[in-house]
Amino acid sequence: GLFNRSEGGQQLFNPENERILALNGILIDEIENVGPSITPENLETDAWLSTIKQWESMMLGLCKSLDLTKRIPGSRDNLPASLAAIKYEEDHGMPLGEAYYATIVFLSTILKGFVRGHLDKEEAIPVLSPSGSELRPTAASLQNLTSRQVLHASTIIDTIYFEQYQIWLGRLSPADATTSHLAHLIPHIGVQLKAEVRGWKFCVTKYLGLPALVPWNAEKEDAVCILFGADVPLILRKIGQMEDHFKRIGTAYVNCVMQGEMIPYYEEGKLQKRTFHLV
Repeated sequence: GLFNRSEGGQQLFNPENERILALNGILIDEIENVGPSITPENLETDAWLSTIKQWESMMLGLCKSLDLTKRIPGSRDNLPASLAAIKYEEDHGMPLGEAYYATIVFLSTILKGFVRGHLDKEEAIPVLSPSGSELRPTAASLQNLTSRQVLHASTIIDTIYFEQYQIWLGRLSPADATTSHLAHLIPHIGVQLKAEVRGWKFCVTKYLGLPALVPWNAEKEDAVCILFGADVPLILRKIGQMEDHFKRIGTAYVNCVMQGEMIPYYEEGKLQKRTFHLV
């Protein structure tokens, strides 16, 4: 039979049909708005740039409608001066500061958590000391910094990504960027994006309004789930009229879910355990 390695190893189900797996987990949400996928053929031309902009418009629309940017930690006093020089193709109807934070969340999603990746690496990250002088500690030494200093380090990395992204799209002149001298701290944004988005779609979930990167074949109403013992969320598709029978579509990167943020809701009883029968 099948054993759940996250709940003491007890036997869950001894299926009569060995082609069906019964796994316990929690249903987080379902896909609502989903953008076009980026295929290998798209990447051979500039067509994928239009798709990135479509995804970005979805993110800006989400933040505008749900005011999600207020949930993002950080001071609104650290906005880059380059914001005023960015020339968007069309009016997105958002204050520049809100558009900045929406873009940061968007980039974090489609690059699968770029800031966390940088803080986990042994590389120099510039921060300002309390006296205002620049420090360049390694990631290992960040734990000794005050929360304000770490926030500032993250803010700088955010701004570098934001500005290089806008330069790459042709919206910002390199001369107007405030962090051009620090651009070497990140990979070339176009190369990094191309590696991360191949074969994926950007989507927004229905009830929680979470931005996510999902497989190319994901569709509206597909379920976003966390199975006990799994390392990443899964996208499942309900089969016919059978309530708990699903087809596995693939893994996903879901913002605000990847670090176990949903587990407290499950422990408090706000999310219920259920059994998913995978066919």
